[in-house]
Amino acid sequence: YFGRAIALPGNFLLNSNQPERDDNQITPNGAGASKAAEISIWMRGGKLYRRVMLIREPAVAGEDSQPMDVNNNNYFLPTYYLNEDANGNGILDPNENDGPSGAAPPDNGNDVLDGNFWGEFDYSAHREPFVPPPSSYAVFNGSEYLSNSGEPLTSAPGLWAASLGQPWNRFGFFTPNPIIPNPPLATWQSYGLPREFSSTTGNARFVGRFTHQETSDARFQYPQRLSNPGGFNPMDTSNALTLNSDGLVTQFDRGNRVGVDLLLSHVHEFRVEVWDERLNDFAPIGHNLPAGGNANTWGDYNFNRRLNSTYGPLGGQANVFDTWHPQFNRNANTEDTNGNGMLDPGEDLNSNGIIDQILGDEPDRPPYRPLNYDPTSGLPGAYPLAGAAPPPPGPTRYWTPGQTYNPNDVVFPAVEDINGNGVLDAGEDGLFGFPADGALNTRRDEDAPPSGNGDNTFQAATEDTNGNGVQDKTSLPFEPFGNTLRYRCVKTGQASNDPYAEPRWSTTPGFIMRGNPADDTNGNGLLDLGETDWNGNGVLDPAEPDWIVEHNVRPLKAIRITIRFEHPTSKQMKQVTIVQSLRDAMSVP
Repeated sequence: YFGRAIALPGNFLLNSNQPERDDNQITPNGAGASKAAEISIWMRGGKLYRRVMLIREPAVAGEDSQPMDVNNNNYFLPTYYLNEDANGNGILDPNENDGPSGAAPPDNGNDVLDGNFWGEFDYSAHREPFVPPPSSYAVFNGSEYLSNSGEPLTSAPGLWAASLGQPWNRFGFFTPNPIIPNPPLATWQSYGLPREFSSTTGNARFVGRFTHQETSDARFQYPQRLSNPGGFNPMDTSNALTLNSDGLVTQFDRGNRVGVDLLLSHVHEFRVEVWDERLNDFAPIGHNLPAGGNANTWGDYNFNRRLNSTYGPLGGQANVFDTWHPQFNRNANTEDTNGNGMLDPGEDLNSNGIIDQILGDEPDRPPYRPLNYDPTSGLPGAYPLAGAAPPPPGPTRYWTPGQTYNPNDVVFPAVEDINGNGVLDAGEDGLFGFPADGALNTRRDEDAPPSGNGDNTFQAATEDTNGNGVQDKTSLPFEPFGNTLRYRCVKTGQASNDPYAEPRWSTTPGFIMRGNPADDTNGNGLLDLGETDWNGNGVLDPAEPDWIVEHNVRPLKAIRITIRFEHPTSKQMKQVTIVQSLRDAMSVP
């Protein structure tokens, strides 16, 4: 992939770490290159656009994705990459050319209004989210952003930064600036949502993404800085846009890169459909086919099967297919857990004296992800209707102490979050022996309420719930979240009555986890001398079931793209249909 890239100030031959050198050309040619790109395709105003944003791959292996000058300074620090449009009118006025005298970088004399990032670099980038203006700056998305691995941010616990799996790093997605530790609930719930409409109120018009013409307008300073006029964040739908009769955003209509991303004109329809295995046909995301209320007849991508009803374009419908980062989390809880409008003892988690919105308990589920079996409803592959109360816990969904299981029974590791929405809802606190402490827990601990007092000290007299003389804790659940694996019984048995003896669930498909055999080998109903007490609880236990690990998700196998347009010469309506397979095999994996 190739895209525009201007040469950074300084000695071009000496400075290899700049986008203009990514194509391995030592003579400046105004272009960069990469083997990977972030690509957006959308239709607006009868035109089909295709925007290519290079994923930065420096020419010299091992160089940082952030361009540096010859003195190893980050070029996009605000003091280096200046905004030459001092009065914000989008025009190169006298005394604005090439930065103030003596500023760094030195004047480059190119007679171009510099400082407009996406007018000068066709690169995937985002705005540094944890530095307040005016010190924040554009951050290039390098090849490391193609991975979901990496470490969480210490400045914002629970967030993983360097990944395009986190939607807020993508072109056209909302990131407030700066991200604050305890933002209002409405702000949290906008994180990572795509901006695709002119506003969230009134007669909103579809925008899709910003075009090259719009982002090359000198007033469009994002992501290097908030845009003109007045600190305008173009990715924030609260900043309403207006469109002219040609579909151009009037706030940014002076750009000079007209038509660079135009793919096709006179377009009447651009439709993307997915292969729905339950329908055995292609259908749009969030469809309502077929009609009827039988949950088992709904297609995989039926509106009623969505796993996350709150994720979708700002101002649009929740009809998004996205597999994103396994730790993507835009849920928020309030510290006011009892809803009385006051900070009661134990609720002020950061000791700031005010009721805060805090990061959700667990990561978000993708809006649509076909499952063979969904524990949040108890029906094979069926999801609850929007607004429906969570189903009661039971052995058909989550591992339950003392329950007898037979071959082909399917369970999931026990959790409090039985409806899978990532936050603690009414009736979930304390389920399956988890602590009843007002938080969504993923790990039991005998020291935690209600069995213990939570003082991090084990009192055997009062907290030893199974009498084995040690403080028990259950193992942490597997990663990633989202019920991607299921556990099927392959041998009849009774689960231990001890909630802390939940199987240590493997994450290797095909692996069989063997339960303890029966203690009573002679069948007399007594734990006799010489009979092994497998779990050491001093009680006669029956044989436990065996479990096999299985994939629970079905991949998206194909998409169908249909484009209908008027041929400019013949004036006849034409239609092109492309079917793109997304699988090399028809089974998982």
